[in-house]
Amino acid sequence: MKDYSYSELGMLIGAAVGGILSILGFSATKKPLFFLLAAVGIFTGVIIGKNMDRNSSYAKSDKNDANHKFF
Repeated sequence: MKDYSYSELGMLIGAAVGGILSILGFSATKKPLFFLLAAVGIFTGVIIGKNMDRNSSYAKSDKNDANHKFF
């Protein structure tokens, strides 16, 4: 997991969940509009992953700041 960012993992999980929901919706109703759920899942996964990346980078910078106190 060290090689992948949270954005990448979020996109992967969002695509999987959105793909499953879109296939289920399409097979139940035969309306191709449900395939947009995959795009919504990817978009949501990227947004959540970006926020998790940002929070983890802030946590790392806070830890580094605590080790380099001047006073």
